[in-house]
Parts: sequence; structure tokens; C-alpha cells
Amino acid sequence: MEPNHSESGEAVSGIDASAIRNTSNRAEDPTEVAAQGFVDCSETLQVPGWETKNADAVRRRALEELVDECRGKKVVCLGESTHGTKEFYEIRAELTQLLLENTHDFRIVLAEASWPEAYRINQYIGTQGSVDNNVESAADAFCGFPKWMWKNRTMLQFWDWLKQKNASRARDANVSDENDKGLLHSVDTDIKFFGMDLYSLFTSQAKLLEFLDIYDPELSALVNARYEQLHRFGNDANAYGHGSAQEGEAAGARTQETLTATLADVQRGCAEYALLGASADELLSATQNAECVLSGEEYYRRQYTGDHVGWNTRDQHMTATVLRIAEHFTKPHPLHAGAVPEPSNHGNGIIIWAHNSHVGDCRATAPGQRGEWNLGQMLRQTFGHDAVHTIGLGTHGGELTAAPSWGAPCRTYSLSPPLPGSLDEILHRTAILLSHRQRGACTPEAFVDVQGEHSRAVDATSTAGADFVVRFRSRMHACTTDEQDAMLHPRLERMIGVCYVKEDEKESHYVQCSLPQQFDAWIHLDVTSAVEP
Repeated sequence: MEPNHSESGEAVSGIDASAIRNTSNRAEDPTEVAAQGFVDCSETLQVPGWETKNADAVRRRALEELVDECRGKKVVCLGESTHGTKEFYEIRAELTQLLLENTHDFRIVLAEASWPEAYRINQYIGTQGSVDNNVESAADAFCGFPKWMWKNRTMLQFWDWLKQKNASRARDANVSDENDKGLLHSVDTDIKFFGMDLYSLFTSQAKLLEFLDIYDPELSALVNARYEQLHRFGNDANAYGHGSAQEGEAAGARTQETLTATLADVQRGCAEYALLGASADELLSATQNAECVLSGEEYYRRQYTGDHVGWNTRDQHMTATVLRIAEHFTKPHPLHAGAVPEPSNHGNGIIIWAHNSHVGDCRATAPGQRGEWNLGQMLRQTFGHDAVHTIGLGTHGGELTAAPSWGAPCRTYSLSPPLPGSLDEILHRTAILLSHRQRGACTPEAFVDVQGEHSRAVDATSTAGADFVVRFRSRMHACTTDEQDAMLHPRLERMIGVCYVKEDEKESHYVQCSLPQQFDAWIHLDVTSAVEP
């Protein structure tokens, strides 16, 4: 589905400009005005060296207020400005835990990960049985590049927490129901962990054929024959993309027609597979694997046709995955087709973990003005802005895990200072201002050296600023008109994926964006560390 792109002046953030209080114009540096605006609509999470007795309570309260804004939403998106920052994983895990424990709106975590690998994690954390006895074994599914993105210490701890949570939910629920035949069946109360990416062209083929071998051997043989055409350049997805792109659009259209027929065959067979004993999760996985092959083929082929078509194909697949999962968890199992579907927000809300470039509304970026679209934009347009809450995460300095090029071994990098006048640099100024404000409100004895080497007061010139939350939708009224204009003004925003090209950072990692229009809220962690593979 191709969305309608907004006009360049359209506000996409839901901010009520009429609620912004007006003040006289000030002849100030616009970046300083923007920094002060961020201060005016932010809440401090942590100040370096802050050892007040209530520091943890202040941080917890700020996150809980952020969670309160997510109540009743259909989708909550948790972003990140790099794929290799430890604290981004930690705070997304903490927010997810709060959403699962403090609300009754969510039970699905959907990550920027390939479906087959994430599905093995879903089996491990669930109560329906798994081939893996421990989280390390389940995480071995993430064996390809970039392995550290999901197989890291923070994620292992988070997945074990989900497993314990599911065991507790199953004990507490102890729910049984009687179907039309008088048989008892257990209600699935498990929290789910799925992937929404499409890098599993060949893995998804293998998983679908495994499923069909059990439930539909005849179709399995037919699908296997259809999939043979995808291996004519070997078993490398990029080699397939390069080779198939040379064959022209007509050949690509014929391939898509064949793969679409496979998806339709699997969907038609689901009711029969359920009668043969396939679980609801297995039916979803079979359908999604067929979809991954369909979308993956198009993605890899279009990667070599230039422009932004490959990007759009990928984010369209992510959006379709969200819609498929949302539908799956609001409709009855095929064996209970006569049952009344659950209300659309009956505890089946979706929490998405993905890069800022995917979840931030693309209409508020330069690529969006050039014809790209992304997941965040399509979710807002599909469900309505009020049903989606998007939280971006960013940092100013520290270290991160990344690779110098696609497929290369990962390493630890020091983040370069952000470009002058960029959003990242302005947010660092905000962090320093907040840090100074908090220091002014506390006695010097409340702070210790950031490095922990001495118990002396921190120097006010410390380059480490405060961590903070900006809640654009609910706090912009605290800003002046000048501050709002400065904050909304498009500026360069740093985005680092799995590769970090320091020698060409501006061209490789900065995009012109309007932050308050991309996101409903933003978490800035001023100095961060590298995720540990």
C-alpha cells in the first residue's frame, strides 16, 4: 500500500499549535532556543553522579509517566539511533516490562529481526514447549550477520524475563474453556516475541517446507519445485538479487506470481492444518514464512534497481507483518471459527522494537520528501495517529558496537562528536542545561565523580549531561512559540545502523528531520556504551 505523502508544511505529530503560549520574539541563536525548548518540555531521568536518595524514584516516575501515555494504544514503537548501544536495549526492555506489567493492553513484542530466528525465541519463552532448554541455545538461531544485534547479554536477560513472566501468567490464569464439542482447551495467555524483517529468504523457505512436510506433503512437493527457481544463482540472497535484477521486470513479475500462489495455498490450508493439530502460532508462522519468501524475493531483486524501492519494499513488509499479527490475535482459531472475535484492543497491543529510521514518521524527513515511506508513517496512516505512540532513542557520545561494512566482524567504536547544529548536538546542550539545573537544585554533596574514582563534587563543566525524556505530544504547551518553531525546524539527525562509516559520517549517517513530527516522545541518553555480544 502506497501512502499519500504529506505536503512539506503539514504537521504530522498531532501537536496543537494553538496551545503553545506566545511570547515576544528573541534575537537568539536558533539552536540555543531549540535547546531551551527541549528543556521546557522534558523530564530528567538521571544526572551523572547524582546520588540523591530519590534518584531511582525520579527516573522510574518519568518512565511510568511515559508508559501512561501508551495506555490504550494499538501499537507502541520503541526506536534507537544505533543498533549497537547497550543502554537502548536496556531501556527498551525496561519500558516493555512496564507496559506488560502496568497495563493490560499489550502482549506482543515485534522486533526488527528475521521471522524464523525470532520465532525460535517465541517458542522458548512460551509455555507450549521448545526444543531449547536454555536461552543461550535458543539465541543460537541468530547465527548470521549482524549477530550481536539480537544475540547479546541484555536480550538474553530480557528473553529469560519473558519466559518467567509467561510461566507466571499461565499459573495465574489457569483458565479453561469449553468448546462446541464439550472438550476443554487451554487459553493461550503467552506474551509473544516475533520478528518482522525479511532477510530470511532461504531460511523461511526451509521452515515452510518443514511445516508442509508434516501437514501437507503434497503441497510441500509442489512448493519445493516452485522454490527451485530461487536457487538458480546459488544459495546467497544477494547473488540472487543481483542475478535476477538483470533479467528484467517481466521475469520478476512471473516469479512474484508463483510465490503469491504459494502464499495463497498455505492460507487456504490453515483450517485443515488446524484439524490435524497445528497450533495457532504454527499456522501464523507458516503463513509468515511464505510471506517472507514473497517479500524477500522482491526486496533482494529491487536492491539492484537503484533509488529507494528496496527500502520501501522492506518497510511495506514490516507494516504488512504488523497488520497480519494484529488480525491473527483478534480472530478465533480456525477450530473455533464461529466464536466472536476479541475486541481489537483486548490485551493484544503490539510493542515494536526497531531503528529510528523505521519507526519515526518518514514524512518529517528529507527521504520522505523524496518518495520514501516507512513503518512509522504507515502505522499512523493505517491505525490513526491516536492509536500509535512512537518513542525515539538517541545519544550524544560514548561507544557502540558496529561493523565497518556489511558482513564484516563487529568491533567497538567511539562515537564521533555530533555535527554542530545537528539535533544530536542540540540535545546534548539540553542535557548540559538540565544537568546544571539539577545541580543548582541540590547540594554539592549530592554528587560524586562520574568515573567513581573520588568522592568529590562533579565539576559543572563536565561533558556528560543529564539523561532525559521529551514528551512532545503532551508537553509542547510548556514551550514558547519561538521555542516550538526552533524545535520543529528540520535539522540533521544521526542514524547509525549495523555499519559505522566514521570517515564519511555526514553523508552516511545524517538525515534532515523534524524531531517532534517524527516522534511522540524522545529519550536522550547523553553518554552510552557498546552492547555486549
